[in-house]
Amino acid sequence: MDVTKHRLIADTVLACGLLLISGLAYWGTLELPDPIFDPLGAAFVPKVLAYCLAFASVILLIKTFYGAVKFSGAKQNQAAGTSEEAVSGQEQPRQRNWLAFASVLLTIAYIAVMYCQLCGYRTATIIFLIAFGTMLAGLKPKMIAINLVIALILGFGLYWIFTEVLVVNLP
Repeated sequence: MDVTKHRLIADTVLACGLLLISGLAYWGTLELPDPIFDPLGAAFVPKVLAYCLAFASVILLIKTFYGAVKFSGAKQNQAAGTSEEAVSGQEQPRQRNWLAFASVLLTIAYIAVMYCQLCGYRTATIIFLIAFGTMLAGLKPKMIAINLVIALILGFGLYWIFTEVLVVNLP
């Protein structure tokens, strides 16, 4: 099976699965009690998240449908003897499939470090953002410097916002 066709099928299955999950999440919010004093109630945030997930799923379905139309057009071009790169005039981007897997592992490690209280929020966040930014941008000195500045600003800034403004205790 062609890689592009396989990706289209995987995206369609993922979008349909996420649409089902968003529907189930919304259905679950219907059982939450009505608010007594709070104007929004306990179901507000879960409903908004269910709406956002459904919206993202529909966007993925539309993108997948558009990709399927483009894929069938590329197949016709190949049959005619022209390549997709020659038709679009662009090179295909380099695939870094390991990046998705590494991103998930790094995020799990970030959460686990804070859960096990190996280090606090600020330290874990700064290390996580530097590692994640370096993984995305590469080992270019300029990008490492930018990642370091962003990590420091977000690490200390978000800690201050959560603890001082939102009054949320962080590890």
